[in-house]
Amino acid sequence: GVVVLRKFHAGVTVPAHIHPQANENAYVLSGEWEESGVIYTAGSFFYAPKGELHGPHIAQTEVVSLTLFDGPLTVV
Repeated sequence: GVVVLRKFHAGVTVPAHIHPQANENAYVLSGEWEESGVIYTAGSFFYAPKGELHGPHIAQTEVVSLTLFDGPLTVV
């Protein structure tokens, strides 16, 4: 697996994607991100099961998140 501390500048959009080999568990440490019409703020938890399309991730403000992938980090 992989643990990533990520920082997105306000306005950054990560296109919809799939992680075929790992579940994604993300904790929003600061800021606001939008995912499928839901706003995640500091203290929020986001989960995307492996093999499922998710996104786009849209940083409404600068966002810092701690993200854990429980397998190889591949993206399609």
